[in-house]
Amino acid sequence: MTIHCDVSTYSDVKYVVDRAWDRGVKEAEFCGFKDRQSWIDHIQNMSQEYGFVLKDDELIIAVLGATCIGDTHYTYFAATSDFERAGREATAFLVDFLQQKMVELPISRLELASACDHPKAHKWFLRLGFELIRKQGICSLYVYQGVKQKVDFKANSTHNDLRL
Repeated sequence: MTIHCDVSTYSDVKYVVDRAWDRGVKEAEFCGFKDRQSWIDHIQNMSQEYGFVLKDDELIIAVLGATCIGDTHYTYFAATSDFERAGREATAFLVDFLQQKMVELPISRLELASACDHPKAHKWFLRLGFELIRKQGICSLYVYQGVKQKVDFKANSTHNDLRL
């Protein structure tokens, strides 16, 4: 298993949205996307600045990126059900990827808004380096602070608590 990122294309975004896991579809609907095409168009629009496709070997498992509004970059993330299988390795990759991109790119503030109701989502966002700044109902707002301590993703490898 080799996790890596490439620049995303419209086909990558469509592939992920067409195969999005149930919780992702539920979150997209909560955020106002009533059909998959409007969700695809929104992600594609947001990916104009920074858009990436996350792959497990050559299998597409997610699209992610950020777009700038004012002084803040806002993230997006959508995954297929295949992301869960690669959860631990994908998370470790994303921790390093985010740290690298925050150094390389002219991003001064990175925020993540989530309406995910998965019980482990908050823990996952923290592991990625985000800090919760506001919660209102199911909606949470996080800001990227970087990983303060390297996480040992191989510890307790008999179960995968990073899978969403």
